[in-house]
Amino acid sequence: MPHPHYAPISGINTLGEVIRYCINDVASTKAIFLDENMKKQINLRAKLSKEYDISLHSASEPRISKEIFVHFLSKKLKTTPKMIKELRTIRDNVPVAPLILPYVKFVTPEFNNMLAWFKKLDLKILEGKMEGPKHTMKYKGVSTDYGLGGLHGCTKAGIYESSDTHVIISVDVASFYPNLAIKNRWSPEHIPNEPFCELYEWFYKTRKEYDKSSPLNYLFKIILNSTYGLSKNRHSFLYDPELTFRITVNGQLLLSMLYEQICLAIPDAQPIMQNTDGLEFIIPRDKIELFTDVCAEWEKMTQLSLETDTYKKMIIRDVNNYIAIYPNPDKYPKCKGAFEYKDLPLHKNKSFLVVPKALYYYFVYGIKPEDHVNSNDNIFDYCGGVKIKGEWFFTAEYIQDGVYKKDKLQKLIRYYVSTTGVKLVKSHPDGREIQLESGRWVQTVFNKFVNKPFGDYQIDKRYYLEQIYQEIANIEGSKKELNQTSLF
Repeated sequence: MPHPHYAPISGINTLGEVIRYCINDVASTKAIFLDENMKKQINLRAKLSKEYDISLHSASEPRISKEIFVHFLSKKLKTTPKMIKELRTIRDNVPVAPLILPYVKFVTPEFNNMLAWFKKLDLKILEGKMEGPKHTMKYKGVSTDYGLGGLHGCTKAGIYESSDTHVIISVDVASFYPNLAIKNRWSPEHIPNEPFCELYEWFYKTRKEYDKSSPLNYLFKIILNSTYGLSKNRHSFLYDPELTFRITVNGQLLLSMLYEQICLAIPDAQPIMQNTDGLEFIIPRDKIELFTDVCAEWEKMTQLSLETDTYKKMIIRDVNNYIAIYPNPDKYPKCKGAFEYKDLPLHKNKSFLVVPKALYYYFVYGIKPEDHVNSNDNIFDYCGGVKIKGEWFFTAEYIQDGVYKKDKLQKLIRYYVSTTGVKLVKSHPDGREIQLESGRWVQTVFNKFVNKPFGDYQIDKRYYLEQIYQEIANIEGSKKELNQTSLF
């Protein structure tokens, strides 16, 4: 909004700006309302509100999950939703050793040291906050970090490809955290095991009855995924830190057992990544059947299900930022973190999309970043959005007619890096200042869309290309020099 909502309107120009803002606000809301994906979300909430007599029209995903779970659980326990919502199990500490499943065993020293580390933990809970130490294990040249939430590990940044003799193979546990609780009959201490797990399993099985495009499939997905999160939320009826750690600790240990078993059965297997619910390896193609057998034995032992896939190529910056390309050219690559740009949800940050787009086209199709940037005339792909809180505020600093000027800006701004414009500075009343895009760059504030020939925006293409090439260097390991002539 161009004018503080709490301040009086003193002039006709300000009034016009506010009116234009309000018209744009309504038009934007209408456009979102008519979006096909948003229609599904709105219709789902309307249907649930009517069916369960709960007002969910404006509910967030966690609230939907909580209300629907309470609805069914109250019926199963023959009590009221109000009584369910008051339940909690408060703990000051959680010793980890008693939580570990009895069949968790390892062979190699690295994994046994990690298990011993977990068994020594006595996790303290201070005012509902669950924080704890971390353990790092190095195995076959790859470091894996263990903590309270999940395991994360990754080989060095680079490009990894399948070949005639070797293949990149990915294995994920289906609905890992929900199924850990279901199969092992775990529940918060204040809720009986059988009713809780029966209901949880019903959600899981019912979801599979609906196509992935169905709003009901989506509903049961958020219920399944949110339940673990609610177990560590002090304000939730599912709150019990012991359940949280039963799931996360055993999840890491069971996945690590699969990790070790694959590497012992296939000595040539090279681990690439380890994440909360999955593993990626490069293995010899003639060992695929053995890989499958190891996974089947693990499934039998844990009662969990694994889903496997193969990749033609993986472009990896780290465990949270990568592109995985499938052998089937018609299947869209999996893009994570810094490489995501397509079909982003409304709440996702869409700043500087020209960077992940250029990286995608470079790594997947071999298109030079200069060629992509020179052909991309969508001004919004060059824009970044920033929001500020508390006493901090933004200022635009510039020279006009030989005079230094400093304009105070609103709390939320959109801008792009340009060859002319202002310095954008994050300022505090106590005198602290932090420049956005520090260095020689200048920015143009773009809170109000101005449609004009693309060249008139005066975008600093070199700035964006340097960001793109820095990401490429992080992966390929060598810095490429920009060709100045190719920018024009």
